Amino acid sequence: DATRLVHKGTEFEPEEEQRMGVVRVQEAKAKGADAIVTACPMCQINLDMGQQGVERPLPVFFLTQIVGLAWGFGEDDMEVERLLAPSEVVSAVLAQESR
Repeated sequence: DATRLVHKGTEFEPEEEQRMGVVRVQEAKAKGADAIVTACPMCQINLDMGQQGVERPLPVFFLTQIVGLAWGFGEDDMEVERLLAPSEVVSAVLAQESR
């Protein structure tokens, strides 16, 4: 079936993949996370999109964005504006991390 997704050798229905993203975000929030970092492009998309309509979504960074920021590249260089979380949420998380 063309609508099935394969991720890390496991097949998922698109709805299941989205539901898992919502569960992961809820788990992260329950543990006090301010953001999520992943090295998996599909995970980043699912985690980001699974938060649509959430009051205060967690920014979902791609690992290379965090590495680049740590190496001194700017937010524009790392394209953090492309994250689906509101820019003020992303800026607040990044400001907190730079302290």
